[in-house]
Order: sequence, then C-alpha cells, then structure tokens
Amino acid sequence: MKVKRPLLLLFSPIYAAITWTRNRLFDFGVLKSELFNVPVITIGNLNVGGTGKTPHTMWVLELVQNKVKTAVVSRGYGRKTKGYLLANSDSKSQDIGDEPKEILTRFPDTQVAVAEKRVEGISNLLETDDRPEAIILDDAFQHRYVQAGLTLLLSTYKELFTKDILLPGGNLRESKSGYKRADIIIVTKCDKSLSLEKQNNITAQINPLPHQKIGFSYFKYGTPISSTGDEIELPKYFILLTGIAHSDYLTDYLEKQGCSFEHLRYSDHHNFDEKNYEAIAEAGEIFEHKTILTTSKDYSRLDLEHTSLLDFQILQLPISVQFIAGAEEIESEIVSFVLGKKSAI
Repeated sequence: MKVKRPLLLLFSPIYAAITWTRNRLFDFGVLKSELFNVPVITIGNLNVGGTGKTPHTMWVLELVQNKVKTAVVSRGYGRKTKGYLLANSDSKSQDIGDEPKEILTRFPDTQVAVAEKRVEGISNLLETDDRPEAIILDDAFQHRYVQAGLTLLLSTYKELFTKDILLPGGNLRESKSGYKRADIIIVTKCDKSLSLEKQNNITAQINPLPHQKIGFSYFKYGTPISSTGDEIELPKYFILLTGIAHSDYLTDYLEKQGCSFEHLRYSDHHNFDEKNYEAIAEAGEIFEHKTILTTSKDYSRLDLEHTSLLDFQILQLPISVQFIAGAEEIESEIVSFVLGKKSAI
C-alpha cells in the first residue's frame, strides 16, 4: 500500500464513501448513462495522471482510423474556454487543451472535440455533416454518463493501481474494484525487457476477470523534430523542458542515451508565463546551450514567437506506444468492436 500523503489519510474513507455511492447510483440506474448508436471506446485510469492516456488514445486512433471514420472527445483539461468546441487547424492549446492539440497535430484530418460533458460532445459530433462512425473518449474512465461499449484501463508498471490507495492519502480516483468495469487492462511505461515472470506476477496481482484482456506496453522515443519539421539527431547537451505528470520515464531514457541536460520541470498542463520564459532564457545563459528538448504535449503550449525563445533551437521528442505482450489480442478486440458493433447494447 502506497501512502502518498499520510496527513490526509484519514480523509480517504470519506472519499471512498462518496465514490462508492456515485458508482452504485450508476449501477442501479439512478444516475443515467447515455447509450449511443456508434461504437464508443473509453480510455482512462484509476490512478491520478501520468499513465499515458493520450499516447494510448493516439495508438488506438492509428489502429482504427483507416477502418472507420473516428473522432476523439476530450474534456480539454487546462483550456481557457468552456463547453463544446470542435477543434480546427487554427485551434490553440489555450482553446482546446494541450492533449487534444497534440492529437490534432498528429492527426490533422481527425475530428477532435472538447466538452466537459462528454454526452454533449458526442451528441454534437453525431449531428455534424461529417458524422463519425466511432468515437474515442480520452481520460473518461470515471465519466459514467456515457455508456461505452469498450473500456481500456491503464496503470503504470511502477504505480500499479493494486498497490495504491484512495485520494487524498493515495492517488486512486476510486476504489480498486473499479477495474472490473474494464474490458482491456494495459500496464504502461514498462521496461521493454520486462520478463515473462514479472508479467505473470503483475497479472496475478490484478486478478483479471475471465473476459478481461491484459497487455504490457512501453514508450518508444523517436527522432527529435525541430520547429521547421526537420528530424534532428538527439543532442548530447540541452535544456529539458517538461510540464507533465511524471517525467522519470523520459529522464531515465535520456540518461541512458548519455545526454547531459538542465531540467526545467513544471506541473502537468502548466501554462508558461513571462517568468517561465525568463527562467528558460536564464538557463540558456547559465548552461551555455541554446537547445530546448521538450515533449510534444509541452511543445503545443509554448509560445514559439516569444522573444526569450527566438535564439533557441526547440525540439520536440515524439513517442509511440509499443507492446511487450498482449498486443495481438487487444488489437483484435478493438478492431472487432469498431467494425462489428454499433452500440454498447
């Protein structure tokens, strides 16, 4: 059991009672879940943040986009707008959130919508002339107002939900038993050499239901991309700029590549302000390097025309999801769902 905040541990039972009651209200139909006549896939987690939801959302999108017309609906966390918004090529991260912007940049022909109320988001998409044939909900495992037909639950290798406890003492959004709602469970951010023995031990800890499929994935980092779209060899010296939930997986990778960097670390979804840009410029002077390496998610939030950045070479490091085990069964399940089912009935 991992206690993150011992002083707040006494409040976890209160949070447990609230989330338990909410889930029972959905289970018994007191709170209604909307059912749509298109395949809806939900991707989410039990732990707070940092499990790789958006990269896995893009992995699913890449898997199905050429088979059915697929849209993505996100809450758009961190945006400065409200309500439903259908993104376009002019949308900025301040309008739609950094993760939807990242998805839109990689898949410019895909409909990406943001809405706090996912029912509203899906309903509006289905009323467009370019009506999607399948919808992916990013970070919506607890958003039970939509009845998804296929649910993917993510949990990181180092922060497995089975070893966590409820907020605020731990990082669980709801009870561990919530995993039973998932159709597919993916253990993310694994070491790519994870042994079969460790895979079996984790599977035993999770204790999946007979119908649940389990996979083990890791992130593969690609060649850095410059602001002009050119691929650049990974530099040995640079300023690393991150505003993500957990950067350890990235820094471990860079250290293994023999890189030396000054790490400017900010909170997840951080919106860079004037003081931050001044700190970046100062780091460039101190470190005597004018190269910034950042994630695609953080890149979407940077003001590349800010005067403090004009002398920098700014590189974003792309990532892709790769599987150690379980990919074939999981891919088959997802593709069969979007091709063979029209709803979650």
